[in-house]
Amino acid sequence: DVLKNIREDLVYEVYDIDEMFNRLKLTYELVNTKLHLKGKFPEDKKISNIFINIIREASTNAIRHSGAKNVYISIKEDNGSIYLNIENDGEINENEIIEGDGILGMKRAIKPYLGTLVINTKPRFNINIEVKKI
Repeated sequence: DVLKNIREDLVYEVYDIDEMFNRLKLTYELVNTKLHLKGKFPEDKKISNIFINIIREASTNAIRHSGAKNVYISIKEDNGSIYLNIENDGEINENEIIEGDGILGMKRAIKPYLGTLVINTKPRFNINIEVKKI
């Protein structure tokens, strides 16, 4: 199963965050899903790595649970915060949204940065994350 191997397919000895994202993007193309990035990863490598892991988890969930073919990622910085928004074009059943290990892991990862995570289902499923620059 290609989705199970996505994490292993990322080569973590690659230190350039943009290269890591490009490898992730190519991996998802193997399962006919495109990742679209607007903005750039923060200079803080720890936050950038957290964002890569969140993008991977959210994208995998988008494929598994809603059949998404496109995942739209937006990163921006403003007023001492960094914002990550991830949404997809899959079909969503609002009754099936359960905070499992993936979402709980995202919350744990952003907690040291006074992070918040909000999930919306309209107009499309999206995850909004804010972390503070510390």
